[in-house]
Amino acid sequence: MHVHFLGEPDNGIRPSSQWARALSSLGLDVPVSAEPEWDRQAWHEVCNRCDVIHLITYSQNDHRLLRKLWQARKRGVALVRTWVGSDCLWALHHRPTRRFAHDLARLGTLQLTVADHLTDELAQIGLPASTIPSIAPGLVSEGDPPPWPERFSVLCYLPSRRRVFYGGAIFDGLVEAFPEVDFVVLCDGETDYRDRPNVTSIDHADNMAAVVARCSVLVRPAMHDGMPKMVLEVLSLGRQVIASHEYPHCHCAHHPQEYAEILRAIQRQPQMNVDGCRHVRTTFAVERTIGVFLDRLLSQIKHDRADRRRLGRRQAMAMAVRRPGMFTGWSATPPRVADLPQEAIALRGALQGRGGPITPTAGDSDGHWMSGKKRRQARSMSRSSLP
Repeated sequence: MHVHFLGEPDNGIRPSSQWARALSSLGLDVPVSAEPEWDRQAWHEVCNRCDVIHLITYSQNDHRLLRKLWQARKRGVALVRTWVGSDCLWALHHRPTRRFAHDLARLGTLQLTVADHLTDELAQIGLPASTIPSIAPGLVSEGDPPPWPERFSVLCYLPSRRRVFYGGAIFDGLVEAFPEVDFVVLCDGETDYRDRPNVTSIDHADNMAAVVARCSVLVRPAMHDGMPKMVLEVLSLGRQVIASHEYPHCHCAHHPQEYAEILRAIQRQPQMNVDGCRHVRTTFAVERTIGVFLDRLLSQIKHDRADRRRLGRRQAMAMAVRRPGMFTGWSATPPRVADLPQEAIALRGALQGRGGPITPTAGDSDGHWMSGKKRRQARSMSRSSLP
């Protein structure tokens, strides 16, 4: 089976890259590209080689990508799209992106998400999807979790440029309300808490497990999330989690008072999150997640190529009749904060501090904080270095 991962770079950080590298270790042919081949003949050659195109994409402001995927479907290539976080926000609140999503669905695209609440969000706009466990390599999967720290402490991810989106006001309120508690904030070097004696800022770490082990609770008050790897890392080590979305074996809070009440309850009766640890080490083991993912891909190519080509051609022709405008040069100006409806509060928060359209980062989909040094190392990894 030949799977072409489209929409993200092969940097060892993004979900597409991690899935591709895991499948490559099984001997599958899995190229990764951030964009399709814009040359017509080169794209035709890609389509003739591959069985499945897997897509992760965010905002859409023209028809170029849709036309490329339409051409692939016309040649019988199966389409699979995985939703990971802020891509759902764009579909919910940005009309061109939502129309693109519906057009892909009409081409027979299999829709996957990495969290149940993302599946529910897509259902709001009429897109049926199913949830699969996200890939999270590097989780602690063996041995007893480290003992509960002697001093109660709280961990939070808070980049300075996106403080609003990641709940900076809630975190600051907890720092004020719990002066006796140590807080550890993962930031980008610009967040300044030097005037707070109970706050330690960390802008890089070579050993994330050691950072988590010194903390009792992760607080993640993000406006929107997918399935953050940081949540999985904390659970795998038996720690408690308070998050803005409902995750198995985590506490859910929506308002500052709720975060404070839950944190106070955990402080009064501290205990290891044994169930959360067991759940993550079982459900998110790489061997299992890649097995589930591979099964979904194989389900799209269970018929021979000729049958798939006939079905794909019918779907593509029906799309051409329904959406003749896709063959035009239409394009829209990428939206800014002021262009978005007031109800799109999470998307507005995601755009705050960027001065322009959102561009995906590691925090957008899986919330995996990584030091600048490790990011550079991951980007420099070559596919040939894989086992």
